[in-house]
Amino acid sequence: MRRIIKNSLQLNQYFSKEYNLVYKNFILYILLIAFIKLKFNKNNIKGNKPSIQINEYALNALSPLDGRYEKNISGLKEYFSEKALIKYRIKVEIKWLLFLINKNMVKNEKGEIVKISPLDLGFFLKKYLKQYIILLVNLDQIYEKFDIEIAKRVKEIENVTNHDVKAVEYYIKEQLEKIPVFSQLKEYVHFCCTSEDINNLAYSLMLTRAKDKYLLNSIDEVQLKLIELSQKYAEKPMLSRTHGQVASPTTVGKEFANFTYRANRQIKQLNNFKFSAKLNGAVGNFNAHIFAYPEYDWVSLSQEFIESIGLEFNPYTTQIEPHDSLAEFYNTLSLLNTIYLGLSRDIWNYISISYFKQKSKKNEVGSSTMPHKVNPIDFENCEGNLGLANSIANHFCQKLPISRFQRDLSDSTVMRNHGIAFGYSVVGYKSLLKGLDKIEVNNQKMNEDLDQHWEVLAEPIQTVMRKYGLENPYEILKDLTRGKSIVQKKIQEIQLKIQNYQKIKNYYFRTQASQLYRKCSYNGSYIKIFMKFSFFYLLIFILNYIMIKQYKYLFFCNIKYLQYILQVYIYMYLLFFIILQQIYQQILIHYNIIKNNEIQYKYNIIICKYDLQ
Repeated sequence: MRRIIKNSLQLNQYFSKEYNLVYKNFILYILLIAFIKLKFNKNNIKGNKPSIQINEYALNALSPLDGRYEKNISGLKEYFSEKALIKYRIKVEIKWLLFLINKNMVKNEKGEIVKISPLDLGFFLKKYLKQYIILLVNLDQIYEKFDIEIAKRVKEIENVTNHDVKAVEYYIKEQLEKIPVFSQLKEYVHFCCTSEDINNLAYSLMLTRAKDKYLLNSIDEVQLKLIELSQKYAEKPMLSRTHGQVASPTTVGKEFANFTYRANRQIKQLNNFKFSAKLNGAVGNFNAHIFAYPEYDWVSLSQEFIESIGLEFNPYTTQIEPHDSLAEFYNTLSLLNTIYLGLSRDIWNYISISYFKQKSKKNEVGSSTMPHKVNPIDFENCEGNLGLANSIANHFCQKLPISRFQRDLSDSTVMRNHGIAFGYSVVGYKSLLKGLDKIEVNNQKMNEDLDQHWEVLAEPIQTVMRKYGLENPYEILKDLTRGKSIVQKKIQEIQLKIQNYQKIKNYYFRTQASQLYRKCSYNGSYIKIFMKFSFFYLLIFILNYIMIKQYKYLFFCNIKYLQYILQVYIYMYLLFFIILQQIYQQILIHYNIIKNNEIQYKYNIIICKYDLQ
């Protein structure tokens, strides 16, 4: 008993020592963490940023789109990666299979027609009803719930076939074989199709989705910022410059509105653009289609299928769709990029003459050797990236419409680079938007320039002289003002020298040039038009979203029934749009914002009454 007690005391003493040691280490650990955290916070107070985890893949990326700029355009991978191309190929193959079933072309080994609707099962036994519904859902979800594992499996098959489209076909057949009763459908996958039938549809869908859901969203952000600046500086006077020399006054807002309106015309074309597509076999003649089913009108069926997935039918092609629509699209995109590129250069020049100031951040560096610099790097970045995007877009326009005889493969490698044209465009837009967020008007510099260049009023003065019939008004003002920098006092002397001055002495300009220019050369009707466009774009986005959501919930219905439902939605959509447009138009007319459906641009020369006597 004593031995047990002794051992227990020794054991307690041992654990007590160990506990004290652990406790002491724990206290030291807490103190160490507190010290590091305090030091870390001090470094932050001093302006040192905390350490950031560096992406090694970005450092090793061959293209800056996948490296330096990846964070700005990561969403484009959903539309233009190899994984995305596989997804859209699968989608086209499945849509085509379901279309054939719906047209009563697919038969089982007994020659019985396979029906699409669970309500009209045909040869199917009742016990297969549940499996049949599962198949329809799974076919849709192959691309709706597409993941990297599916893409990997397709690539594994491609390693054997050495053919990317055939690998997609084999993958879908694998999925059909998982339900024995439907294994008989597998030979209708890729039925009567050549690879380019699948590819051109897949690429057109990719481009459409990327345009609507990503590209136009980035463009809209720039447009909204330009509208904001147009309204904000609508009455801010500024000397204009033609040939690099001072000219008649304008306003900052009006100059922003110029670019906004120009860009909006191209955006409207992009928004309404539809890519052309074909599905007519190996050389565009429906050879295999007619041989297999001569009783069907394959031209009409092909058109019906292509238009059902939102594309424009091209009836005359070779093995490939000739890509003319792609050239048209990239011409429009290139022109839009050129407009924004010109805007970037203009703002760069305005910054160089101190008309705009840039908001600086405390810890940013402008130059590695000149501490005072705040460089317009965002506008320079925009210019460079939009130039790259245009060079690729221009190559698309020159290369893609040309193919030898009925087809050569030189377009295939080019078609894989749509993401680069989109990527550099979006990087340019984001840089432009970032730069626009940083600039602010330098009121002092603009007003100084206005007060130092009263000679620009020679134009309205000689115009008034013409109005009252004075001889040689242009020549008189030319002699007095050409090549000269004139201040306010000099303008008053010029007025006194004008013959028959008493006829116009009651018309004179405000003593402060900046007050005069504030109301010159600008009318805000542009901005109201832009807001109208933005309102209807938003309405279109919302209604399209509602229709897509409704479409997803109707996958159990017959495809014909779906088409009827969608037609009803479209008619409701158009009716709703027309009614809203008419109401809004009447409101605008009521407030004299839009008259006779034209933008009323008024160049106002304000001549204020002032009696020198």
